Amino acid sequence: MFQRTRRSGTLLFITGSAILGGAGLVGAQAPGDAARAPATANAAAVRSGDRVAVRPLTPETAPPHPLEAVLELADRAVQRADELHDYSATFIKRERIDGRLSNYDYMFLKVRHAPFSIYLYCLGPVKPKGQEAIYVEGQNEGKVLGHTTGIRDRIAGTMSLDPAGSRMMEGNLYPLTSIGIKNLASKLANLHRYELNFGECEVNTYPGAKVDGRECTCVQVVHPVERENFKFHLSRTYYDHATGLPIRFEGYLWPTTPGGKPVLLEEYTYQNVQFNQGISDLDFDTQNPAYGYR
Repeated sequence: MFQRTRRSGTLLFITGSAILGGAGLVGAQAPGDAARAPATANAAAVRSGDRVAVRPLTPETAPPHPLEAVLELADRAVQRADELHDYSATFIKRERIDGRLSNYDYMFLKVRHAPFSIYLYCLGPVKPKGQEAIYVEGQNEGKVLGHTTGIRDRIAGTMSLDPAGSRMMEGNLYPLTSIGIKNLASKLANLHRYELNFGECEVNTYPGAKVDGRECTCVQVVHPVERENFKFHLSRTYYDHATGLPIRFEGYLWPTTPGGKPVLLEEYTYQNVQFNQGISDLDFDTQNPAYGYR
């Protein structure tokens, strides 16, 4: 599931934070900011000391779960992603790290599914444009090959870094290896499958949503009461009508004050997606003459 990993250290490349904000920046047309307050039904709360959990529902007592149809969407998206060889996209992300919401990060992305391979080019504007990273599953001892720009690049050159190490994790909730549309679909499927064990869930769909001008269905899932079983108070996933793939995700924590707005934890958008581009080994090679590796 959406398990977070945080590290400390100095990030030498990858993220580029924008100073602009707002949903219009990533071209997403979303439902209203505040989630409805659904009735807290379909679950039995169990109190143990100061901790409140939700007792898992049994097949004998559970009504049809609203997440069943959502899980079907996610599972179908995983299957469709499996049929893809590769794609390129502009990847935009924003995450809350240690309580502080970052600016938008922009990257040009190439992904190949077999073997799983990633190429990232930083588009800026805050972090230097031109920073690059390459990861290929089963190669380079599982390390990311990256470089920064300017004098540090002239000194350090290409660096071999642990994707979950401190340098790569600074300013990121998840390792580089979790990036990609298929990974997003898989995480959603795992999350929904786990949450089928519990109640206190409301699902709404908005078929008229748009992301970057693309027609989407927005699936909104709300857990009204904060429980240890649930990662998000509110999540929104935007499934592209043409492909059935999730191209945007928003995850929110519970409001910090009664009646307050949900707190954005993470937000990811894939724009300008081009599928099956014939991406080859050269696209994930530091010797590619189009790249800036030294």
